[in-house]
Amino acid sequence: MNHKYIIGLIFLLFLLSGSVSGQQLDDKELDFHLSPTFSRLNSSSDYIDANGVNLGIKLGATVNFKFADWVGLATGLDFTLWSGGQLLYRKGGNFLPKSKLSNPDLNKGDKPLPDNTNIRYTINYIEIPAGLQFQFPVAYNVNVFARIPVITLGVRNRARGNIEAGSILLEKEKIGKDLSFFNFMWGMALGTQFERWNKDLSLMIFINTGLVDVTRNKGTQVIDVEGGGMKTIKEDSKGALNQFGIQLAVKIQ
Repeated sequence: MNHKYIIGLIFLLFLLSGSVSGQQLDDKELDFHLSPTFSRLNSSSDYIDANGVNLGIKLGATVNFKFADWVGLATGLDFTLWSGGQLLYRKGGNFLPKSKLSNPDLNKGDKPLPDNTNIRYTINYIEIPAGLQFQFPVAYNVNVFARIPVITLGVRNRARGNIEAGSILLEKEKIGKDLSFFNFMWGMALGTQFERWNKDLSLMIFINTGLVDVTRNKGTQVIDVEGGGMKTIKEDSKGALNQFGIQLAVKIQ
């Protein structure tokens, strides 16, 4: 997505949130929700491949400030656990130079980790999503809604990494210093509202696409060059975080 378009969407959401302050408190809906999530990291590098999905969970609350019966601004707070994914580094290098690994030899020099190294990133975020919620007309007693676009700001809370390469196996390493503190995603969602067990519930599927690099690109990678020999390059690929999830929510107000 074009960055100018993204900035425009964020600006529009801020304008709408400003208008919310003039709304009556009765014009809002509050829910608490639980969402199993599937996330993965994609890489823009020719030498790094996505190689695994993380199963995680979101816990949080959403407030929908309604401008009218058919549209509102949905925002809230989520605690997102075990997000991330696994990357396969087909060419070896030094990918976690700032982290304090339990084996310090594995982030010294240009190539402490060999070819075909797998690193699983497990990251916890505090997330603030904001997006427009559209309510469709009721048909056959089914209430359907959509949220689009949804812009999510994530603040990194905790980060751990597993490193696997041949005989090398490190687990739950502290790798936060090699990851960005903030994350931004844009996404969309589709859901339905219904009543069950004398509760107002909603079920929603959502997808988020990463806009920024979650890694800090301080490392190096050693690649083959044409005509033979090796070359050390800066590992500056974009590692974007993508999410898919299913949310079950209970309406409180």
